[in-house]
Amino acid sequence: MLRTACVWHTAAPSLSTALAHNSEAVQLAAIEEHMSAVEIVAVVCTDEQAATDYPFTSAFDESAAYKHFRKQHFEGDLILPTSMAETQASTSLESATHLRVLWDARFTKQVGDLL
Repeated sequence: MLRTACVWHTAAPSLSTALAHNSEAVQLAAIEEHMSAVEIVAVVCTDEQAATDYPFTSAFDESAAYKHFRKQHFEGDLILPTSMAETQASTSLESATHLRVLWDARFTKQVGDLL
C-alpha cells in the first residue's frame, strides 16, 4: 500500500481524434477497461513511501485520454508530481498544491464505509 486517500470520483477520459475510425462507445469502453482512473483527494502516504515514485504520470497525466486533468490538478505550474510526497496536499491553505491526482482505479481498495 503506497498511501490512503479519498476517492473523489471516476475520472472521465476524453476521446482521441486519432481513433476516429472507432465509435465513441468503443473508444470509451477500451479506455475504461484498460486504463480506468479515479480522482483522489486528501492523500496521505507513510514516511517510508514518501520518496517512492508517483506511478501514474505517463499513464494518465501525460496521456491523451486524461491530459485535460493536468490543467485542473496542477493549475498554477503544470508541474507533475514525481514522488508520492509531491501528491500530498499541504496542510497550509496558502501553499496548498496537488489537492487532486489521478490513480489507477484497478489499484484501489475500499476500507470502511462513507457516512
